[in-house]
Amino acid sequence: MCLSNGGWSWSIPYIAALYTLCCQVNANITPEIFWEEALKTGETIEIKRENKTYRLGKIANPVRLIENLKSRK
Repeated sequence: MCLSNGGWSWSIPYIAALYTLCCQVNANITPEIFWEEALKTGETIEIKRENKTYRLGKIANPVRLIENLKSRK
């Protein structure tokens, strides 16, 4: 399911939860490594509305992020 709506108030809890998952995979992760890996594994998505296409990115890809951190240990 893809949610294409939401607000800034959703972003902080989402990022905090994602960081928590990353800490479970790699207890030595730092905020700097988290951001670096999140941006590296993130994706750009396209949303089409009213005959226009909008590109949004970087959108976190939790699966790729976790897999990348597992291999980084």
